Formats: sequence, C-alpha cells, structure tokens
Amino acid sequence: MLLHRFRAERKHLPLHPLEKAVLTVVALHLCFLPWAIGTMHAWSQVTSLVFATIGFGLALIPRTYSGGYVLPVRPPGPQVPPQVSGFRPQVSVFRLTMWPRLLRFPIFWIGLALLGYITVQGFNPSWIWERNATTWWLRRVDDIPWLPTSIDTPWERFNLWRQFVIYASAWLTVGTVWVGFTRRRSLEILLLVIALNGTLQAFTGLVFRLFRPAYYLLWSRDPYGEVTTFASFIYKNHAGAWLALIAATLITLAALFWQRDLKKMARSSSSTLFLVGAVVVFTAEGYTYSRGGTIILAGYLLLASVAFVAQRLRLGRGAATHPAVAWIVGLLVLACLGYAARNIDFRGFERRFVSLLAFGQEDVSRGQRELAYLAGWQYLRDHGLRGVGAGGFRYLFPEYIKRFPEIYNGGHLFWEHAHNDWLETPIELGVAGSLLILSGGIWWISRLFRLRPWRHLPSLLLTAGLSQTLLHAIFDFPFQSPAVLVTWLTLAALSLHLLELDVK
Repeated sequence: MLLHRFRAERKHLPLHPLEKAVLTVVALHLCFLPWAIGTMHAWSQVTSLVFATIGFGLALIPRTYSGGYVLPVRPPGPQVPPQVSGFRPQVSVFRLTMWPRLLRFPIFWIGLALLGYITVQGFNPSWIWERNATTWWLRRVDDIPWLPTSIDTPWERFNLWRQFVIYASAWLTVGTVWVGFTRRRSLEILLLVIALNGTLQAFTGLVFRLFRPAYYLLWSRDPYGEVTTFASFIYKNHAGAWLALIAATLITLAALFWQRDLKKMARSSSSTLFLVGAVVVFTAEGYTYSRGGTIILAGYLLLASVAFVAQRLRLGRGAATHPAVAWIVGLLVLACLGYAARNIDFRGFERRFVSLLAFGQEDVSRGQRELAYLAGWQYLRDHGLRGVGAGGFRYLFPEYIKRFPEIYNGGHLFWEHAHNDWLETPIELGVAGSLLILSGGIWWISRLFRLRPWRHLPSLLLTAGLSQTLLHAIFDFPFQSPAVLVTWLTLAALSLHLLELDVK
C-alpha cells in the first residue's frame, strides 16, 4: 500500500532538468534520422554521431535531486497531520550517479567490443580500392592472416569507417536511453515524439504521391533514376521498414493510454487517436510500394487487434469511447479514403502486388534476388570466417555476381547489398563479429522473458512490432538504413526499459 502511494506521488514530480535535456537531444536525433534522406549520406551520418555523443554525455552527468524534484521525508508509523504533531516534512537531497547502471548493461560492453573488432578490421586490410578514369578495381595486399580483415576504400564511396560511425551512433543512443531515462514519463514522451514524427512523414509521403512521380525525392529537382522513393527516403523498402516501426509505436501508445484510462475508469479513451494514426501509416506503407513491408505490417496489425480484443475480454470492462468521438473519427477515416480513391493513382500500387500474387507469372525482382542469394552464399563460404570488413560487402560481390549473367548485366548492374541482412552481416563481420551481435540479441531476449512481457500489453505489442524488421531483413536490407537501425535499437531498449519500470 505504501509502495503504491509512493509511486502515485512520484508520478507527479517534474522531470529532472538533465533528464529533460537528454530527452530533448534523443528526440531531436530520432526526428532528424528519417528527414535527413534516411541518413544515407556522410554529412547526416556524422551529424547523427554528434547527436548521439551529446546525448550520451548528458546522460552520464550525475544528478542531484532536491527541492521539488524529490518527495518529502515522512516519519515512520501512522501519518499524523502536521498541525497535530508539529512535524514538518523535511526535504531530502540525494545524488544519483549514472555510471553504475551503464557498467551493468551488457549491451554496452558488447557494443564496445564490436566497435573494437571493427577497428581491428580497419587496420588489417586485405584489399585496396583503386581506380582510373573509367573503372575501379581491388588490389590484393598482405595482411595478418589470423586477424579479421577489410577492404580499404574511400570515405566518400562508403567504407568501413562510415559503417563504424553508424554503429557507434546506434550504440551511444541505446546507452543513452538505458541510463539517461529514469522515469516512465520520459519513455512515453519519447514514444509520442517518434509516433508524431512518423505520422508526419507518412502524411508527407502520401501528399507527394499525389503531385510528384515516384522517382523524385520530395522537393528535389533531380530524379533518382528508376529507384522508387517515398517522402524523404531514397529506397522504398527502407521507408516501408521504418513506417512499420512507427505503426508499432502508435499501437503501443494506444495500449498505454487505453490501460491508463482503464485504471482511471474514464468514460472515454484517447487511444482511438493513435489507432487512427496507425491506419494513416498503414495506408502510407502501401504507397511506398514495399510489398514485403506492407504484408508484414498487415499481419502485425491483425495480431495487435486480436491482442486488444483478448485483453478486453479478459478484463471484462474497459474505457469506452464516446459515440460522438467514434462517429467523428469514422467520418474522418472515410473522408481520407474517399479522397485517396479519387486522387491517388492506384496503378503503381496494383502493379507491385499483382506480380506477387500471380504465381504463374515470372516475378523479375524475385528471380533476381534468388540468384543474388546464391551468389551471397558462395561469398559467405569463401569469406565468412574473417569477414570482408564492415560496409565492404559491395566491393567483392561483383566477383560472385558475374557468375550469374542474368543479374550481372556485363558489369553495368552494381549490387550494393544482398537483399538479405541475415546473409550480408556475417559476410562483413565474420564469425567473431556475428557472435557478438548474436550474444546481444540473446541477452535482450532472455532479459525480456524474465520480465514476462505477455503480462504487459504495451511491451508485448512493441516487441512484436520489432519482429517485423527481423522478418523483413530475410528478403531485403532494412538494417543498412541508419534511420531504421538506430530507431529499431532505440525501440528495443525502450521496450525492455518500459517493462522494467512497470515491473519494479
């Protein structure tokens, strides 16, 4: 009873100024990632690292709690009014050191080891990239044979150190979220910012679908060739994977607000607004023309609906939605659908999905990827032990693609990725690097299951939403987008941290 009252009172305390600063930096960082062209260029990747470093530094500053940021100290035993006992509550002062929690965080050490491993790769190259006026090639050089290796390539063309910057940014951001956020309110605000930013991105993409061809990027005057773009993402499947994470965030917020309204026995629930946002994001997902992302997101939304219904039936009651709100929301959704049906060109959407459903016809994209997978497995067999260096997959892949003339096209078709992150990552990082990533995943899953997420609907829905990207990575490369990678890892840390704060 006393613990329950302590939590209720602490809930109304303001956030510490340093926690507000950390929250602001992390929120700005996560909002920046998608709008900076998916953080696919060197300037945006360095900017992301700057954001991550500032947030990490702020998170580690010790915090002194006093005054209005702490609860007054009360005497033990029955509470007697001050006017009777003469007691005046004293304000406690305590100092919170952030380093101990960071040092007990296994992901911190795993990430540090991975960055050290990549550094060893970078200083032990086996190939050097060279070029003349018309072409480029790799020159074999001596290396230390028992150490992981890499390909020495220019920064501007993408190399190991660019990938190092991306991984370092993700590592620092996860550490910031884990250490810098001590209040449930901070996690909820960050989820809300991610959801609002994602909904704006989805709406922007839909608007530009009405007025610009699919190969233009927002207001850019230069078309991106035949690559389909969406909003500020160059590659449609990166946009699809990122929007799927946004939809999962909106569903998680809907569950959080629904449970809160349920405890308050409120007559209506604000969770409906987040569900409408999820519908908007799902519509945008379809118009990214990412077939795999759309199908996976549709399955996730179906499972989330089943989870909501099961929870409602288990509890037997819930916060109702006022009829007027339901009618207004329904009319808005119908108006949006009607406007879309009247103005959006459905032919592109239809072309993408008819080829997938017509199994009797040849799907060119699927056939090319199958051949690329075969080339990738041969690549893994030859270089999977030491790896070819973080970010180096694309430079040796032509040696394997040329065995398949259908997708080599005489060297004119350059494959930057294998369209399978589960295959590409071990090729780049080798056995040791892959085991480091695997150990981090095993720790996260084991910690999650010890906290029993099935008893906490928001964390369960967010965890299920994260699994979408893992499925998508089987037939595409969503984790090669820094915007997707950093957002995914941040949400993974949030799902576990939110569960810990609710359980304790």
